[in-house]
Parts: sequence; structure tokens; C-alpha cells
Amino acid sequence: TVSQLGYMMAALGVGAFPAAIFHLVTHAAFKALLFLGAGSVNHATGTFDMRYMGGLRRYMPLTYWMVVIGGLSLVGIFPLAGFWSKDEILVGAWSGARLVDDWVGVLTFILLLVGVLLTAFYTLRMIYMTFHGEFRGGVEKELEDQGAHPEAGHHGGVHLGESPAVMVLPMALLAVPAVIAGFLINPQWVKVFVIPKHWVTEFLVSGVERASLPAVVHLEIPDFNIGMAILSTVVALAGIGMAALVYRGRSMDAADPLEAVKPVYGLVSKKYFIDTLYEDLIVRRVFYGGLAVVLDWLDRVVVDGVVEAVGFVLRHLGPQAVARIQTGEVQVYGVLLTIGSLIIVLGFLLL
Repeated sequence: TVSQLGYMMAALGVGAFPAAIFHLVTHAAFKALLFLGAGSVNHATGTFDMRYMGGLRRYMPLTYWMVVIGGLSLVGIFPLAGFWSKDEILVGAWSGARLVDDWVGVLTFILLLVGVLLTAFYTLRMIYMTFHGEFRGGVEKELEDQGAHPEAGHHGGVHLGESPAVMVLPMALLAVPAVIAGFLINPQWVKVFVIPKHWVTEFLVSGVERASLPAVVHLEIPDFNIGMAILSTVVALAGIGMAALVYRGRSMDAADPLEAVKPVYGLVSKKYFIDTLYEDLIVRRVFYGGLAVVLDWLDRVVVDGVVEAVGFVLRHLGPQAVARIQTGEVQVYGVLLTIGSLIIVLGFLLL
């Protein structure tokens, strides 16, 4: 999801606003399909950790093929939906960089191609680790490796088999637009039935123009580029091939092949240490260990102390103080009246 959001932001950055929206629409179909596929797999295995999956193709053929459709659409394989919108972003980036001779645009285009390669690699890695090879135990094995009893925690357990129709049917409905949405929603080079060529892109461009954007914004609708389509497909297939070479046929107990590249694997597996920075340093040490401690002290000592002090004073200046004066002895009342009168007279004399 983050990688595809990056594609949309890159498209906005190079001025390909319509392509960004187009990719948002196609992405809605194939990525929702993949999310539901993840839920279906979790329903069978009880875990979201791919290291404890494997071999599910034999037990969940419908889920498998729909995840393959969603994954290949995500990668951008012709003629699936993601191919058309991702290709339009690549064409927009290349056209913009070439027209203004912008090295930043060229770098953006290169990074987008690298994104195609990486997307293809990690998508096929996900498919191989989840559905191919041998089943690796699911949540029960995961809990065992963590030293917990297999019955510990709240999970549905392992029950290998295809998910019920209430889960499979929505996936099937999303698989259809994941295949045809890109070509039918925004035909690239020909009119399809009654659908005009490039109608979504033209509609979005006209909307931008009606919004009276500054004159420096110049939008063009790039034509379908067969060379770009071939290039992006070759890069995607290269990523698929790399994943196949690395993960296909890997034994159940074998370590992840990426661990061989220890510095890179360590950096990526730790998610660039972003979680460490945020959770360990900012949340645990700075917030809980520093700010929260100070706020807790202020709440207990200052705030609660002031409230308790005010309550103590008012309690003892209220009914309890008056009750001590009301003794029922006339001579005491006389003394109090005399003292009060003297205080009043003294006040008049002094003022």
C-alpha cells in the first residue's frame, strides 16, 4: 500500500495528476482484493506471519488464484488493471522529464522503475512463502517458537481449508475489476464499446483547467507508449524471476535467503529502525520515561495537593469551626460579643 501511495505522490510531483487519480481507482480494486486475501489466509492459519504459512495452494485454491490476480495487477502485468494506471504514471514521469530536461524528473522515473522491480519481487515472495512449498504450522507453531502454549492467546487456531462463501464471494467480485478496470475505465489507445478513449484522463484534465490553476501548470495527456509498456513489463518480469529463483523450492526449515545479505537484511527487517526510533526512543524513553513521569508528578503533587489543601481549609473553616463556637454557654457568647465589639471599635479608630 505504501509503495503504491508513493507512486501516486510521484505522479503528482511530476504533474501527472490524472494518472495519480487513475492509479488510485485501479489500486482500490486490486489492493482491496489482496487485503481480503490476507484475511482469508489468516482465517485458515490463525497468523499473519508468512514464515508460518506455506503450502496453502492445495487447501485454498480459490483464495490462491484471486491473490495471484491481485498480486499481478499490483505488479502491473498486462492486461490487468494495475498495468494501465502504473504505465500512465511512468509515461507521465518520462514525458515531463524529457520535455523540460529535468534531472530530478529522470531520477524520479528511474526510481519508479526500481519500484516496479521491488514490487514484483516482494509480491511474488509473498505468494511463494504463503501458498507454495510445505505448510509450516500456522499460529500453533508460531506460539510454540515464542515459548507459549499453543492454546494461549485469542486466535481461531489452524483449520486448513478454503474460506466460506461469505469471504470468497467479495474476493471474486473484486477480482473482476482487478482484471478489467484499467482497460475499461480509461481506454488508452482505442474506443472500447461506447467508452471514449482516455475519457477519465480528459475529464480530470478539464476539471483541473476549470479550477483556474496558475499558468505554470501545464497538463498534457500522453499517448500510450508501447516502448514504455514493454520496458515496465520486462522490469516486472525480472522481479518475478528473481523471486522465483530465490524462493521457489525452498525447504520448510531453510532460513530466508535474504539473510545472506546481512547488512541489507538487518536494515530492512528492522524497517530502517523507524519503529526502534519511534517506539523505543520517542515513546518509551522520552514520553513514558520523561514527559509522562513529570506529568504524573504534577498531577499527584501539584494538582491533587492544591485540591486537597483547598478541601482541608474549607472543611475546617466550615461547619466544624462553627460547631466549636456553639458551646451553649452564655458566658462564652458574652465574651465573643465583647471581643467582636472591641474589634469593630478598634477598626473605626484606626481607619
